This record gives sequence, C-alpha cells and structure tokens, in this order.
Amino acid sequence: MLECKWPGCTSTFTQDTSGLKAFAAHWAAHKKKGLKTSEPRKGLTPEELTTLLDWRKQYEEQSRQAVVKTCAQILSEKNRIFEVYIPIFDGKIKYARMDVEEFMGIMNLKEEDFLRKAIYIMWSKGDPTATWDKVKSYKMEEIRQIWFYILENTRFLFPMKSRTAESSKHPKSKRST
Repeated sequence: MLECKWPGCTSTFTQDTSGLKAFAAHWAAHKKKGLKTSEPRKGLTPEELTTLLDWRKQYEEQSRQAVVKTCAQILSEKNRIFEVYIPIFDGKIKYARMDVEEFMGIMNLKEEDFLRKAIYIMWSKGDPTATWDKVKSYKMEEIRQIWFYILENTRFLFPMKSRTAESSKHPKSKRST
C-alpha cells in the first residue's frame, strides 16, 4: 500500500494503476491547497517520487507492448514456474509467485522473517526439496541475494516491501528466464 505522507493525512492507495492515479489526484489536491507555514514539510521523498514516475513509465511501456489474452491463457500462466540465476550459488533456482493471501499473511513480519518466509513460499512452489528448515539454514546475506534476483526478474501483481527506486533501475539478469 502507498501511504499519503502529507501532514495530517492518513489516506492509503494500492500500487496498481488505478491506485497510482488516485494517489496522483489526491496529492495534487494537497498541493493545490498548500501547507500551513507552521507545519513542517512532509510528503514523498525524492526517491518515492522517482519510484512513482518509474512505475508509471513502466506501466505505459508495458501497456503499449501488451497483447490481448484470453481468460484461459491467463489461467494457464497463473502458476508459472520461473527460473532465476543466483550468482553467489552460480546456479539457477526454480520458484513461483506468491499469491496475495500468502503475501498478506507475512507482510507485517520483521524484515528478516519476511524475507525468509517469502523465499520459502516461492522457492518451495518450484522446488519440492526447498523446506523451511533448509531455507532457515541460509545466511541472511544469501537470503537477501536470492530476494534481490527474484524481485529483479519477476513481475508481481502486488507490491513488495524491499522494492525501491534504486532496485527498479537495475536491468534484469541476462542469465535468468
């Protein structure tokens, strides 16, 4: 969820296209009204603004290149297994997307717990040998690397916590599929 950080505002928006449009209109209304001089300036950081602009550009580009798909085609792609190259292991892993319910179930965990659980959920869908005990045995830096390459190479239908303007600028790994 995208939160409005205007002083005194508690509005939240989804990070899909309609949510971003609603946020942009909401933000413009705040800007039009202006800030009271006694209030400290809060709001979106330059990085957050850059991220919003990058998402919009990506959406527009993807929209231009998109093809019409049937309901059956979308359902057949829903449980797609992805492969991603992880340089620290010099190999690829297989994984699948989390569904929204799985994400919602772990989104409020502390960062390390969130990353481990997310990696376990996705990796175990593509590799039945990926168990919770095995994923727990990886060092946190290894978990962060796996997470980075999965995020870099997979389009998700919902926002991920560690997706930043900086990480969204990196090109996809050429060795991933």
